[in-house]
Amino acid sequence: MKWKWLWPASLFGRLVIVLVAGTMTAQVLTGFVWYDMNYGKALEIPTRVLAAKLSDSISLIEISKVDDEHLLINKLSNSMYRLSPVNAPPRLKTLNTRDRAVELLFKHVFEQEFGRLLPIRMADIELHDEHGREAGWLDLFESHYPSAHFILYVQLDSGQWLKLDAHEGQAGMSMAPIMDLFDYLFRIYFIRIIVIIGIALFAVRQIMRPLNQLAIAAERLGRNIYSPPVDVDGPTEVRRSAKAFNLMQQRLIDTVTEKTRFLAAISHDLRSPITRLRLRTEQIDKPALRDKFRRDLEDMETLISSTVDFMRGVEVHENRHPININAMLQSLQVDAQETGAEVSLYGTAAPIDGYAISLKRCLQNLLENAIRYGKSAHIEVMDSPSRLRIAIRDHGPGIPENLLKQVFEPFYRVESSRNAATGGSGLGLSIAKTIVEAHDGQIHLRNLAAGGLEVLIDLPRRLPEPAAE
Repeated sequence: MKWKWLWPASLFGRLVIVLVAGTMTAQVLTGFVWYDMNYGKALEIPTRVLAAKLSDSISLIEISKVDDEHLLINKLSNSMYRLSPVNAPPRLKTLNTRDRAVELLFKHVFEQEFGRLLPIRMADIELHDEHGREAGWLDLFESHYPSAHFILYVQLDSGQWLKLDAHEGQAGMSMAPIMDLFDYLFRIYFIRIIVIIGIALFAVRQIMRPLNQLAIAAERLGRNIYSPPVDVDGPTEVRRSAKAFNLMQQRLIDTVTEKTRFLAAISHDLRSPITRLRLRTEQIDKPALRDKFRRDLEDMETLISSTVDFMRGVEVHENRHPININAMLQSLQVDAQETGAEVSLYGTAAPIDGYAISLKRCLQNLLENAIRYGKSAHIEVMDSPSRLRIAIRDHGPGIPENLLKQVFEPFYRVESSRNAATGGSGLGLSIAKTIVEAHDGQIHLRNLAAGGLEVLIDLPRRLPEPAAE
């Protein structure tokens, strides 16, 4: 859609926009009410002044002993205040709410002056700017001295009707209307927008926090099924979702555990017939056939052991706690050097939260691969406040570029570069990848320009935020 970019992708942004837009829409409607009141305010002073003048004129006419009443009326009139006697008011249009309020104000002033109500008919009311032009809603804000034009009819005690055609202004408003508008916009709109946005950001963030935690837990579950359950907190709907999520996680754990037990049981039961087959193999007279049986049985036993090891390797169910990565790498270096391997270690790192046993197994697998295929290994530690990187390099044959991702698959081996005689089962990299991802990290392979392979482990020091939808 054309305006789709204005609609945030996150629920947090959408809620903030809905809150702010809804409040500002209500405020705009309030602004129209304010304008209508401001328009009435501009009419109030001229109405009161004119009503007082008209009351004085009526009192003078009614108490005067002048024979020619028309002459007195003419003397009371001028260019801005014209009185004229009429037999009766013409048929008048229906007044709107604002004009009816002005009529009621006239009646109120008359009641105060005379102690009774005088019949009055409003014919027309117009608001003009200082140049005499009829003022629209924009002109009203630009005019410093708005005035009103009144046409009305009032009945005297004698039954005579008087027509009043008058222009009445005011001495000037307390604040220039345009400045009044700016003051209104600043105080009511600008300040309110800031306050509303601040409250919306705080309130929506508090409401969204349990959902963010649920999203983080879901992402972590994809990497480690044994990750801690999500806290059951927040609104009712979020608590229900959290309980359902924790129940789903527990069911997954139970399913994986049951399958692991089943596989372990099968592996254990298969070892007995394999042992019997080994004994019977030794009774075969033909050496060539006996050797073939031996190799087949060894392959079967290796496959069973590797499968059990892989299932144990993908289960990362220990508790997270700070790991002294320097001590762990130094321990692996010493163990490897005791076997006669050449291992160098560069760099240090601050402790990092993780699964100590699993991470050690991951690093040990990678180090053994480097020594097995490259005869030596070089470990480099690169630490920063946000990430920990560990690079393990060897001088082996490397891996073809088109197979760098495929080697992470279980039981996959690169026969052209990895010697099958070494006894590898193709599970080391797969287990290492599973453990690194359980730490919310990534593992990368690349061939070095000078020869050899580099395995780079990239671990974040803080849990990542869930990606926006």
